[in-house]
Amino acid sequence: MPSKSFWIIAILATLWNAIGAYQYIAQVTLAPQDMQAMPTDMQAYFNELPNWVTGAFAIAVWSGLAGSVGLLLRAKWAFWAFCLSLTGVLVQLIYNVLMQTAMALSPQLLAGPLFILVIAVALTLVSKKWMKVGLLQ
Repeated sequence: MPSKSFWIIAILATLWNAIGAYQYIAQVTLAPQDMQAMPTDMQAYFNELPNWVTGAFAIAVWSGLAGSVGLLLRAKWAFWAFCLSLTGVLVQLIYNVLMQTAMALSPQLLAGPLFILVIAVALTLVSKKWMKVGLLQ
């Protein structure tokens, strides 16, 4: 029987990943006037962003949301969805840290992606633990 903490984590994970899905939709439907309102370096970043990075973003958020729903359903596949989400997060992080040249890296710019990575790793590990102890079936 799942504890209260299981349900709290599952609900928070769902909310977290729903926010990520919203951010993805906002990014891929960005209007030209919204782009023009951004600082120049951010405009350059989005103009240079390869499709495969946007694809990794889609994989990260939609499989993360699926994994969260899987937790609510207590399904084993939640772990595999979180593994896929973590892969998408890592691909984006690699691009943003090692490949993109539009924006200078700073601790402030890295804080968000690193926090996202920590959450993705935590959800993957906790879902693996819950699968092993039989909370996910």
